[in-house]
Amino acid sequence: LRNIMMEYFMKHGFQYILFIDADDYIDEDYLTQMYEACKALYKTPYNVIESTFAIRNDIRSFEATLKNHVCGVCYKSSLIGDTRFDENLQIGEDTQFNRELSKKPYKKFWLNTTYHYNYGMNNECLTYRYSRGEILPERVVL
Repeated sequence: LRNIMMEYFMKHGFQYILFIDADDYIDEDYLTQMYEACKALYKTPYNVIESTFAIRNDIRSFEATLKNHVCGVCYKSSLIGDTRFDENLQIGEDTQFNRELSKKPYKKFWLNTTYHYNYGMNNECLTYRYSRGEILPERVVL
């Protein structure tokens, strides 16, 4: 579904694409800050906008490199280009996507608002299913 939506957004001239998982939550000012950052940074070298990232209230520090997730990350469409998620994967497609983007020149900007990843809230999530051995190894990239 993410590939379909990226195609749609890029076809219709969207300059940025932000990924938010349906079971996660964001700070009240998150979308406003992301939107304002996109407007302010449009003509700058920044092509990735990232906020503070928290798992179970454990705040992860900002890094200049692309991480293994896309949730809570806003990418400039020109950086994404023709890079897409491998739809044959169930675990690690975000990691692989960012590995491909890392081969291109990018510059990250940090926002002081928080994306809260709800790890552990859903016992049927892919991560838990992988831990239980329910996902075939060929559908995983680590």
